[in-house]
Amino acid sequence: MVLDAYSSDSIPLHLVTTQAVELYTRRLKPDGLLVFHISNRYFDLSQPLARIARSLGLHAAIRFDFPAPDAPMPKGARPSIVLTISPDADRIQTLLALPHWQPIQADGGKAWSDDNANPLAALR
Repeated sequence: MVLDAYSSDSIPLHLVTTQAVELYTRRLKPDGLLVFHISNRYFDLSQPLARIARSLGLHAAIRFDFPAPDAPMPKGARPSIVLTISPDADRIQTLLALPHWQPIQADGGKAWSDDNANPLAALR
């Protein structure tokens, strides 16, 4: 399942909560993946999602696609960040064996919920 709703100046906060990720994972096959395209100029959603994954016992990896400093960006292309969550640790391990994928660990902060989320803490 791909979630690509986070690149504008504001973020739909209700799509980045523990309850939302629980709902998404209930719709997945056991080896399914949630793919969050979280590229954003103002917000870094990697830790809120890592915290949610940790709190739900899920596994996560992150991919940064940035051009080399001396390489020009193709016309229309932009750097991107993708975070993947899965209930299946092996699916995440498969991604981690590929170039550009990295493990992501939660920082110990509180996972966002429908009742308690702090988007200001995710400002870059």
